[in-house]
Amino acid sequence: MLKKILLSFVLILIFLCGLVFYLVNPNDEQYKSYYKELIALESFDKGDMESFVANMNNPVTVKYHMPFTLYLALIDMGRYDEAEKAVNSYIKYYDYSFCAPHKVGMKLFRRITNMFFEVNVPNFDKNYWLSLIAFEKGDYKAAVDYNLKREKQNACYNVKLYSSIENFELAEKNLKECEKRFFEKKSKHNLYQTKGYFYLKQNKFKVAEDFLNRSIRKTSKNQNVYKGNNSTYLFLAELYEKTNNLDKARTFYEMVIKTDPYNYKAQKGLGLVSE
Repeated sequence: MLKKILLSFVLILIFLCGLVFYLVNPNDEQYKSYYKELIALESFDKGDMESFVANMNNPVTVKYHMPFTLYLALIDMGRYDEAEKAVNSYIKYYDYSFCAPHKVGMKLFRRITNMFFEVNVPNFDKNYWLSLIAFEKGDYKAAVDYNLKREKQNACYNVKLYSSIENFELAEKNLKECEKRFFEKKSKHNLYQTKGYFYLKQNKFKVAEDFLNRSIRKTSKNQNVYKGNNSTYLFLAELYEKTNNLDKARTFYEMVIKTDPYNYKAQKGLGLVSE
């Protein structure tokens, strides 16, 4: 009997605590960020990246909601400092669905469960994102330094990093590991793109061109044909710039802009080859 009374007391206490949390609304800022993120997603669907970034890049979202799409958008738009700031602002991932506009009963339930089951993702790879930002920015030494701090290495990414700093011995070593990773896979566009970049940085243009074109042909049917190939198109544009084939370079920059009008590298490259 005493156990039942104690259990009832504990349950009532938990309920009252949840009710207090619900009434004082300690996560009001998360509610506000939820609505901002809804607007951001609508803007993303419409292709309005400026509005997407403006609404997504708010203090609560960047601190608690691990917004990968925001990082990618800022990198894509060439706003590298903002991307780095957003990544460094991240603290812990909360299950912010309890802040969504549920009915009263569900809100109360979310408050109570969140008291005991706070969700977080401890394996957020901050150094990967900082490395990627530095790589896209063209600061290859910093990209390598950040990457060395990571617990897990990606051989294919390492090929690009070491090729960029012209350490082709290490790049080739990682290329063998990258080949093992994709050997059994039907879709090898990433492997061929990596090989193309490896040879591009060595100025072996014919070999690089062949692998980059093979990458395009091997793109998965599940991907958007153009957007799935945009990175490869940019590498091909770089190749044709280096070989002074500016008409072809212009064509590939335009192909990127066709599906990604905010792409900073394509805009910048198109401006240079059109002068």
